Amino acid sequence: MTAVPTPVNGINFYCVGQVELAADVVVAAGAVLVADPGCRLKLAAGVCLGPSTIVHAQGGNLTLEAGVCLATGVCVVGQGWIGAGACLGADVTVINPAIAAHSTVAPKSLVGDRSRWNAATPNLANGASGNGSSNNGASYNGAFNNGSSSNG
Repeated sequence: MTAVPTPVNGINFYCVGQVELAADVVVAAGAVLVADPGCRLKLAAGVCLGPSTIVHAQGGNLTLEAGVCLATGVCVVGQGWIGAGACLGADVTVINPAIAAHSTVAPKSLVGDRSRWNAATPNLANGASGNGSSNNGASYNGAFNNGSSSNG
């Protein structure tokens, strides 16, 4: 079932594929919601998507649980979930998410699958961070630990 809500105040966004949106999901201008063939994208009650946000179910199902907030310019691609009440800061990129409920991810963070990183990005391949430490990914300006990030 594909449900496309009326844009808020006439603001347009793009929605294609098997995308399920709760009635009270808020989608800002320029957002892109895509589910590839055979995949499902589900946004639960109270989800809020900022301007220019991209959410793309690829390789499986992708779920944003109740109350998730994605700030401006967030890009979520792949399969997995973002737990209830999680908040992702501006310009975050998440690949194959597994974000715990009520987590916070600092702006400009890169979270997720590192399998495509190579010798061209040696600092990132080793889990380096712009201004913090890392044990499971790279972060632009904060410590990263199992799907959550903070300025540290």
